[in-house]
Amino acid sequence: MKKLTIVAAMALTATTAFAGDHSIKGIARMSWKHVDDDVNSTPNTSIIKAEYANLNFAGKLTGNTNYYLELNLAATSDAANNDGTADYLDAFGVERTLAEGLTLNIGKQGLLVGGVEVGHAAEDQYITSYYFDQADGLTNELGLTLSKEMMGHTLSLQYTNGNAEDRSGKQSQYGWAAHLAGNFGNGMVKPMIGYTVRPGGDTNQDKTLMGLGAELNVIPNMQLDLDYGLVTAKKGFTVTKDQKSNTLAVLASYTGHELVTPFVKYFKDTKKTNNDGSKKEDVTGMGLGVEYREAKVDPIRWHAAYTSKETKPVTGAKTKEIIMTVGAKFEANIL
Repeated sequence: MKKLTIVAAMALTATTAFAGDHSIKGIARMSWKHVDDDVNSTPNTSIIKAEYANLNFAGKLTGNTNYYLELNLAATSDAANNDGTADYLDAFGVERTLAEGLTLNIGKQGLLVGGVEVGHAAEDQYITSYYFDQADGLTNELGLTLSKEMMGHTLSLQYTNGNAEDRSGKQSQYGWAAHLAGNFGNGMVKPMIGYTVRPGGDTNQDKTLMGLGAELNVIPNMQLDLDYGLVTAKKGFTVTKDQKSNTLAVLASYTGHELVTPFVKYFKDTKKTNNDGSKKEDVTGMGLGVEYREAKVDPIRWHAAYTSKETKPVTGAKTKEIIMTVGAKFEANIL
C-alpha cells in the first residue's frame, strides 16, 4: 500500500497543475454494519468498514481522445496481476472518437455485463443477487471496446484478457462480450442486454453470463428496475454437466423528492451447484432503505438499509442472514 499512498498524495498536491479539461474525483463509502446470525446459532458481528474508496482522474488529450485513470485506495495488495498491473490500479486507458457516434476504448477497463442491477455502482448496493456477485467478481482486464451510439442506443463489443498463459499446459484464451444499452421514449424504457464470456483458470470453470434488464420510468416519481440473469459454469474438472444459475431481481425507487430516495429490492436465485447440475439451491433476498442528502448538491449522501437473505441449500436446514447498514457515501470533484 505504500506505493498507493505516494501516488494518492502526489495526485492531491498536484491539482493546480491541471487545466480546465482535466478532473480529479474522489468517491468513498463507509458504513456501520450489524450482521444478525442468531437464527443460524452463530454469534452476531458488528463493524465499521471502509467499503469503497476510489480516486478517479479523467481528461482530454486531444480533440477526439480522452484518458482515464482510476485508483482503488481500498485495495488490500499492490501485487502485480497476470497483465502486469497492480491491484490498486482499477482502470486506465484512452478513449478515441473514430467517427460520429463511434468510439474505441483501449486499456484496463470494466467488463461489459448485461442487466440493470450490475449497471449500478458497487458503492450504491446494499444487497446483491448471485448474478451481480458473479459479475462484480470479474476483475477489470486489459483489452479494447468498440461502441456505436445511434438514436440514443449504444451497441458495444469488447475483447479482453482471459486466463493466464500457464493454464496447466492449455492454450491461453481471451474473453469477449456484446452489450446493448437502449433508450426508448426519452428515457421511459431503458433496456440493458449483454452476453459475456470468461475463460476459466487452473482450478475454475469457463463461464458465461447473460443479462436481460430494463429500467422503467413509466410511473410518475418511480423508477423500476427489472432483471433476469443467467450464469453458466461450463462442465470441466470434476463437473460433468453445465451448472446453470438463474436470477430474477426487482428494484423500486421513489424519485419524487430531490433529497430523499426510499427504495425496496427483491431477488430470487436458483443455483445448480452440484457436479452433475441437477440439484438446486434457492436464495431469496430482500432489502429496504433510504438515501438522504442535506442539499441537492452535497458531497455527502447518508444511507440506512435493512436487508435479509434466506438460503435453502441442497441438503440441510435453511439459513438466514439479516444485516443493518448505516453510513455515508462521499463523492466530490477535487478538481
